[in-house]
Amino acid sequence: MAFDLKQIVPWGRSFREYTAMFGLTENDLRKNIVSCGDGPAGFNAEMRKQGHRVISCDPLYKYSAEEIKAQIDKTYDKVLSQLKANKKDFVWKTFKTPAETGRARMHAMQSFLADYGRGKREGRYIAESLPKLSFTDSEFDLALSSHFLFLYTAKLSLRFHLKAVTEMCRIAKEVRIFPLLDLGGKESSYLKPIITKLKKQGFEADIRKVDYEFQRGGNKMLRIHRPPRMEHRITHMAKENFLVIKTSGRMNADDFITMAKDILQHPSFLTNGNALFDHTSLDFKGVPLRELDKIRAFHMGNERTIGGGRSAILVKTGLAEAWHNLWAQGKKIRTANKTRVFENKNDALDWLKGEEKC
Repeated sequence: MAFDLKQIVPWGRSFREYTAMFGLTENDLRKNIVSCGDGPAGFNAEMRKQGHRVISCDPLYKYSAEEIKAQIDKTYDKVLSQLKANKKDFVWKTFKTPAETGRARMHAMQSFLADYGRGKREGRYIAESLPKLSFTDSEFDLALSSHFLFLYTAKLSLRFHLKAVTEMCRIAKEVRIFPLLDLGGKESSYLKPIITKLKKQGFEADIRKVDYEFQRGGNKMLRIHRPPRMEHRITHMAKENFLVIKTSGRMNADDFITMAKDILQHPSFLTNGNALFDHTSLDFKGVPLRELDKIRAFHMGNERTIGGGRSAILVKTGLAEAWHNLWAQGKKIRTANKTRVFENKNDALDWLKGEEKC
């Protein structure tokens, strides 16, 4: 996408605004952060002063400080006059007047300009732009995007937005985008299809209200992250001759099938053998039907190897019904393997040993 400084209206927001817009905690500020489309914001400069580090990406950074300052000076009065003409579209709480807003914005941009040369040398300001960035997969803990995605719905296509959001998800473990309104003050028409797409890709995406509102109605951010991976540990109970599989994290088909493959390849695995699945640390709430069907398909494909032993499913107290309801979805399968759900470990062990109480 072509980028011409003459067409840009630099307008920088402060560190305080960033922390409010994105709900940033002290713990968040200590994370490895990349911020996309920062422009002349004062966030990076203040982060450095506080002993933190953030990398800001924007095509604006291919220009010198002098060139950026000249464009700020050229456009500042025009932006201020637009603010005054459209006062009804804004909430005058953070700032009481357009003039106060202008002073705060100029202070943030001056802070940016004072830090820009040093920041460029230190690699904190990088001339790159969405939807393609040079960083490695999961290089950052947190990726931010302020007043770019969704805001320019009328100018940037849904395809561009999908590629940009996907790229941010590639380079960071968590993504936050603010605001969710377009320039007309309405919720972006891209928001719902993007959330739907992200969830199909295995991400969790939720809208969160934040303690900041300047554009009227602009008090929500989109938070995107991958749920914790499902992990498992397999041990062999030699005396009883059965396997114990301890799981944790968020249940999903790929990791569940990986667990099943590891069980089948375990040196102590026996066809028709018994197993205790300890899911007391597993989050299985709301697992989609398509994930369950993938797990069922794997089981049916390995039915002969699994055989007709017993599988005791141990869940947290009060969640046995939830486990039953989860697997009540979709097409049922008949297997030789006998399964029972327990909330008490001793009861599960007794059943595996054939000592269950009548």
